[in-house]
Amino acid sequence: MPANTAAAHRLGMGTHPATRLVSVSGARDMATPRDAERQAAAGGFFWLDLESLDGELLGQFGRSLRLGTSAIAGMAMGTERARQRPSLTAAGDIIQALVSAAGGLTPDAVPIPVRIVYTAEFLLTVHSAPCPALEEARHRYDELRDEGKADGPLVLFLVLNALAVSFEEQFLALDARLDEIQVELLTNSSRGSQAEVLAILRRLADAVQSLGWYTGDLDDVTAAGVAQLPGLGPGAQAHLDRHRQRVVRLTDAARDYREEAREALGQYSQNISGRQGEVINFLAVISAIFLPLSFITGYFGMNFDVLTVDLNTFWIFVLLGNLLPVASVVVAVVLFRRWVTHLGIPRILPTRRRAGQPPTGPETAAAGHPTQAP
Repeated sequence: MPANTAAAHRLGMGTHPATRLVSVSGARDMATPRDAERQAAAGGFFWLDLESLDGELLGQFGRSLRLGTSAIAGMAMGTERARQRPSLTAAGDIIQALVSAAGGLTPDAVPIPVRIVYTAEFLLTVHSAPCPALEEARHRYDELRDEGKADGPLVLFLVLNALAVSFEEQFLALDARLDEIQVELLTNSSRGSQAEVLAILRRLADAVQSLGWYTGDLDDVTAAGVAQLPGLGPGAQAHLDRHRQRVVRLTDAARDYREEAREALGQYSQNISGRQGEVINFLAVISAIFLPLSFITGYFGMNFDVLTVDLNTFWIFVLLGNLLPVASVVVAVVLFRRWVTHLGIPRILPTRRRAGQPPTGPETAAAGHPTQAP
């Protein structure tokens, strides 16, 4: 197809632009606006996917599909990376939606906004970056029978379900990472763990908010009557109900994972508070030990005759200058060992173990290192 090959060099300003047109008659990569116009004139439902195109070429595709000015402007908005509210609305003889797909498994992965335009004749999806969720939807589309590929509502909700499902894998990955962080917090309270939990918490909070908006639009569509929407009939109600249930389950899962992230953040705060309490206890023990010594040195440092004149024999010097300090040190060491054990201070002090001996204790056992019997 020489014409399509030449058009591939004129597509958009984005990275790796692509146009895909799929229908009952087959698939066509690097489709041109002329190809879309011919497919629309030939009749039969088709799906056109546009990736990383510039505004001028998007306008050409919109005019070839006889879309209005507002719909073409909405297509251009679908290529922006700015955060937008997810939506699903009907205007005239078309249904417009803005639904995001997961951009990756990490908390900082930016969602991929997908602009959707649906009519009784075609489904149009526009996005600015490669979207694995839409690739999965195309694989499922290829597995449909010819009557399924020609069923517009079925194809529409197939795409919507694929976009929603893309977040399930991300949420599962975030949940697994939260479990690992909670185990790490048993023995370590690093600032890196705190920053990671905060990033996960923000990602889940955004997901709950976005899914809540989208669920509200689905409720509005249901209340207005699915059969009254353009390109949808009474049979589309079952597709809408299943899609809404999937979105609601996804919202509930995001809320549960958000609570788990809050618990991990609370555990981090408790660890920091516990360590601060241990440090305060340690300083209190040191102060209590040196307080008697300070009292003794201060008492015998007073300039009284009974101390400077009367207590001036050799044995008094041996008693006060050697035996009493030694006894004070012994008492201080005994009290120090007892107090630090009673107050739980050894956890903040470095411990020594023989070379080759594995770490032991309840914390290391909880972290995945079983305690070995001697």
